[in-house]
Parts: sequence; structure tokens; C-alpha cells
Amino acid sequence: PVAAIQNASLPNQQTIVGTVADIAEKIKISGTGSPAVIVLGEVARYGISGLLNGIILEKEQKIPL
Repeated sequence: PVAAIQNASLPNQQTIVGTVADIAEKIKISGTGSPAVIVLGEVARYGISGLLNGIILEKEQKIPL
């Protein structure tokens, strides 16, 4: 999975989720622009909230990042 997250953590955040094969087309259709980050891997299924929740969970469990 791949996620493109525009304006992460802001009220106008936009998250596009796809695969390596289709993410470019989905970004083009959605009009997503910069600033944006691209996230690759299983965490991409959950967008920025999944990424942040994963980091918080790891810190609570005292697992090194």
C-alpha cells in the first residue's frame, strides 16, 4: 500500500491511498499537491492517523523506534 498525505495534521488534510501501480493516477485525479508526504508499506492503509497511533503505541510500550 501507498498513501499520499497532503497537509498532514491540518484541517484540510487529504489522504489518498492506493498501490504503487495506481497511486500516481489517483493523486492526479484527486488534485493532491504539495506539501505532501508519501508513505509506503502497511501503515499506509491507515493514513497519518495510523502512523501517529503506531508511534504513540510504540512509545507507550517503550519499544525503540
